[in-house]
Amino acid sequence: MTRRVAIVGAGLIGGSWAHVFARSGWEVRIWDPAPEQRAAALGRIRDSLHELSRHGLVEDPHSAAARLHFADTLEDALEGAEHVQESGPETLEAKREIFARLDAGALPDAVIASSTSAIVASAFTEGLAGRERCLVAHPVNPPHLVPVVELCGAPWTSQRTRVRAREVFESVGQVPVEVRREIDGFILNRLQAALLGEAFRLVQEGYVSPEDLDHTVADGLGLRWAFMGPFETIELNAPEGIPDYCQRYTPWFRRYAASHPSPSVWDEPKWRAVVEQWPERLSFEAIARKTLWRNERLAALRAHKQSKASAEKSSQRGGEGRTRPADPLPESPSARNSGEAPTTDPQIRYGNPPGAGPAQGLYSNVTIVPSGSTVYIAGQLAVASDGSVAGRHDFEVQMRQVFANLGAVLSGLGLTFNHVVKFTTYLVHAQDIEKFMRVRAELFPHLFQGRQYPPNTLLVVDRLVKEEFLVEVEAVATGEVGAAMRQLGG
Repeated sequence: MTRRVAIVGAGLIGGSWAHVFARSGWEVRIWDPAPEQRAAALGRIRDSLHELSRHGLVEDPHSAAARLHFADTLEDALEGAEHVQESGPETLEAKREIFARLDAGALPDAVIASSTSAIVASAFTEGLAGRERCLVAHPVNPPHLVPVVELCGAPWTSQRTRVRAREVFESVGQVPVEVRREIDGFILNRLQAALLGEAFRLVQEGYVSPEDLDHTVADGLGLRWAFMGPFETIELNAPEGIPDYCQRYTPWFRRYAASHPSPSVWDEPKWRAVVEQWPERLSFEAIARKTLWRNERLAALRAHKQSKASAEKSSQRGGEGRTRPADPLPESPSARNSGEAPTTDPQIRYGNPPGAGPAQGLYSNVTIVPSGSTVYIAGQLAVASDGSVAGRHDFEVQMRQVFANLGAVLSGLGLTFNHVVKFTTYLVHAQDIEKFMRVRAELFPHLFQGRQYPPNTLLVVDRLVKEEFLVEVEAVATGEVGAAMRQLGG
């Protein structure tokens, strides 16, 4: 029997929750008091389903979209729903008003959860007859790309409600974490606040620029944090684990704690001084474009994490045999379309194409997932920031070498660019656009000038991590994959 969820509020968070449940096979009823919000949400959710299908994160976007239904009234949305996810305005008054209606209209045994990021459940559920079935389920924006969700009940939230909420979110591929008792900001926002407070203090006091501070996280701490939390990180930073780490570094942490940032870092003159140092004030449209870029990067990261977890099955960490749970491996697009069963032990191989390597100022990697008689390929190639290709710093030479490497990858797999199903290019420097488009059209006229070509995108971004030019390609082909594996060191 199909499970049903009611999504109350069709903004960015509500729409993202609708995506999460629809792709997981639930029937989704959505209600929002604003008609224009409902109209905008449907297209936004459908687009996100199709976009993530290209990363293997949505199995059947058309079927998922068909499970979306917009209700004319709140009562219609609540009918038959076993779970209610509220994502309305972030004010106490609004929460009290909507939860009174939800408690009155939802099924007697339905779980009612709020997406609030800052208001504890006890503040808006105390007077409700069904208060024991209410709790906060706080996501990270956007929840269809970032799976963690914080579950925090009020003192009167029943254990049954907590257990059922965890089961619901695990069933749709999210990662629920239990906040054992109410605290302002829950867990994630308190960690974020600690980091932001120190970041603002360091910039305000002249120790670092805002850009270099961002690099410290994006190119330093963040790389480890993409797959390990802080406790697991420090466990590996001392020979004998966490106790050893604490014994070694406690004196410094005590000195730091005695002078941690004060609330004054958030005084308006001080935070405005930091804003003035940020190199560019993005327009509304530019923020929207950069949000799409961020979502694309998050989707690629999540797909990578899922594929690695499936390939490794579980990553042993020693000690008492603790392991990481393995997420399901995304099927190849062709396998989904053909109805073929994936192999029981899919392999993933990473490697460099012939002739590509650090000596030429290039890096590349290829992921191959055989599934039945199909191969799913996702590749990345980039030019290093020093711009060196055989000792030369020439953007056109770099471009041609990168595309040559990309062709070598496909050729080594018995493919051509006609097999490509998606082609995305990132440029850092806007002045390179015309040269890039000219050379790209010259090299691949069948892709970018004719009528038969795959979806392709050209994006100019503020910066990449270490590159000036990045190409991503996804290709699908059928046939024997043994030679391809040997080509890439498998």
